[in-house]
Amino acid sequence: MKKKLNSLIAVALCALATCFVLVGCSPVSGGKNAKMVGYWELVSGTSGGLEITEDDVKTMSEEGSQCILHLGDDGKATLDLFGDIEDAAWDMDKATVDFDDEDGILMLSGDSLTLSNRNDDDEKLVFKKGDDSLKEKIKKDRKSQEESNESADVASGNDAKTESVAIDPVVTIADDETATITATARVVDENGMAGIMFSITNNSEARICMHMLDDSTVNGGTYENYFYGDVSPGETANEICAYDGLTSIDELKDIHAQLSVYDSKTFADIAIYDINIE
Repeated sequence: MKKKLNSLIAVALCALATCFVLVGCSPVSGGKNAKMVGYWELVSGTSGGLEITEDDVKTMSEEGSQCILHLGDDGKATLDLFGDIEDAAWDMDKATVDFDDEDGILMLSGDSLTLSNRNDDDEKLVFKKGDDSLKEKIKKDRKSQEESNESADVASGNDAKTESVAIDPVVTIADDETATITATARVVDENGMAGIMFSITNNSEARICMHMLDDSTVNGGTYENYFYGDVSPGETANEICAYDGLTSIDELKDIHAQLSVYDSKTFADIAIYDINIE
């Protein structure tokens, strides 16, 4: 459940970030806009019917994941979305921000800054004023992102692998109106973790996300898995489900798990598929 919650929060925040409208109780003007300068840390929010509580945010923070918004006095803005860095520009005098070609309005209410969807007041994120210590977190996450991008020049995205043995014939997990999902290879990823490569084709008209329910059984043992898929309609993606504690392809035998697929917009469950790989 915690894995799904983390995934849902990340998806919700990404959706809101594209709108990037900051609202509050009343507009600010003049010198008061200067109070927006600084570092802001996520407190809570709602999106797509999902409530992001203070406890949820606290749990993720304890795991090292934070959502930070920085508004600089030089007109630059940065959103650290749980390690994903996005840069923007903002105008202090006009109290506007330009993020991914979206022109948003900045407003302040007391010591809170609220990020809300331009077209849906029910979708919002609430930030509290932080301190300069958050600068180091952004700096660290930016460095990690740059290193990850450099690695992607050699091996692209979540399908990056250093060792691979094809599963022949492939194991079909699903083949219906929602998705076609097959297990295509046993791999060791760039982090040295062994896992299964899945090919996922979205056959539906909705954008779908997926994660594994609970831990997986591998070769008689129970292992925490690392897997998340996000596929647009008509698209195909290759994603690795890596198992914590497994480092060899030879260990990837007798695998049993359940894959949950849900709508990325409404978070409604669509299907659960059994995974059985000998």
